[in-house]
Amino acid sequence: MSLNAGLNATIALIEDRPAHFKEMLRSPLSDVKDISAVRARLYKAVNYYAATKIRWALMETLHLTPPDSLQDHRRDIPEAADLQNEAFYAGVCAAEKVFEALLEVLEK
Repeated sequence: MSLNAGLNATIALIEDRPAHFKEMLRSPLSDVKDISAVRARLYKAVNYYAATKIRWALMETLHLTPPDSLQDHRRDIPEAADLQNEAFYAGVCAAEKVFEALLEVLEK
């Protein structure tokens, strides 16, 4: 199998075109014997890549700070600003939990 055909088959799988993927690997020029094993390995690699990107996004959320609009009220009513900050961080924590659940699914 040529490198070009292998890359095209890989791209077809990543683009969610499994029929094209199978067709390319079943061509007479292909030396791939176990298409299902290749497909499973490629899906695992793509999912791992997605998980690393999501992990990076999760780490970025940890560096969030409340918007300036929350800081403006700090002088007037400190208790309100504290509640708004707490609500903001609770939202960030909720988003982190969603990311963590998605990571677990993708890493399996």
